Amino acid sequence: MGTDWPVYEWKLMSQHSVKKPGQWHFKFATTKRFIISRGMTPSARILVRGEAWYQMNTGMSRKVLKPNVDFSPLHLTLVPVGEPIKKNKICDVKRLLRLHFGDQWEGNADLQFYHELINRDTVDEDVSEDELEGGMVEDADEL
Repeated sequence: MGTDWPVYEWKLMSQHSVKKPGQWHFKFATTKRFIISRGMTPSARILVRGEAWYQMNTGMSRKVLKPNVDFSPLHLTLVPVGEPIKKNKICDVKRLLRLHFGDQWEGNADLQFYHELINRDTVDEDVSEDELEGGMVEDADEL
């Protein structure tokens, strides 16, 4: 992730500028279609409309930014490639994979991405810092 296109930290920035979904002008959980459009006024440059059905256009577009927040000067920070994944997140992903695909999910070719990701992080955690330092010293001696 992050090799084909840059990945930005959206969540941190949105906590300060975007209203929580419970404060939006439509029910977030029942919405099937989100329409994001550009507003014409400086106070509402980004508008969001939520539709509960795919074939209907009954909702109204309104801003979802917090009051007195201008979206234009906000800058997203770049997430470094290879950012470590927390162990709790890996456990949750494993649990969801078992729940949706059964105990034999690792054999499913469509889920190979998750299998490699979980194994990569497990291997990285097993290697101690002393082993890493020793490997670097041995490599330096060969030069």
